Amino acid sequence: MIRFKLQSGFTLVEAIIFIAIFSILLVAMVNISVSSLQARNKNYSASEVHQNARIILDILSQRIRAANGVNNGSSTFDSNSGVLSLSMANGGVNPTVFDRDPTTQGLRMTEGVTTPVIITSNTVKLTKLIFQNVTGTSSRRNIRIKITLSYANPSDPQFSYNYDFQTTVSLRQ
Repeated sequence: MIRFKLQSGFTLVEAIIFIAIFSILLVAMVNISVSSLQARNKNYSASEVHQNARIILDILSQRIRAANGVNNGSSTFDSNSGVLSLSMANGGVNPTVFDRDPTTQGLRMTEGVTTPVIITSNTVKLTKLIFQNVTGTSSRRNIRIKITLSYANPSDPQFSYNYDFQTTVSLRQ
C-alpha cells in the first residue's frame, strides 16, 4: 500500500501570493502615514499664519480705535510696505507707528520712543502691508488694512502657506 505523507508548510506559489499581498498592504500603510504627516504640517502652517493674523488684527484695531488721529505726514497710504502713524492721547505711546520690519519681514510696532516690537512670529513673514485712508465724507477716520502673511518652510516648500486678508477700522474720536 502506498502511503502519502502529509506535508506541512507552504508551497512556493502560496509564499509568493503572501509576499505580494503583504507588500501591497505595507505600501498602502506607508502612503497613508506620509499623507497624514504632510496634512499635519500643512495644517500647522495654516494655523500659525491664522493665529498671527488674529493677533495683528486685534492689536491694530485696538490701537486705531484708541487713537486721536492719523499723522498723515508720517503715514504711507496706498502702497505696499505702508506705514501707519497714529496720534495717541497718552504721551508715552505717541506716536504709535506700524510698519514692515526689513530685517525680520514682520509687522513692527513702535509706541513713542520705546524699542520697536515685532508682532509676528519668526516663522511668519509679512509679504504685503497696505494702509488706505477710506474716510471719504465721513466725520470719522476710517483706515483699511490689507495684509498678506506667509509661512515660509525652508526645509520643504510644499508646506508654505499664504493668507490674504483685509479689514477696515474706524477711529473712535
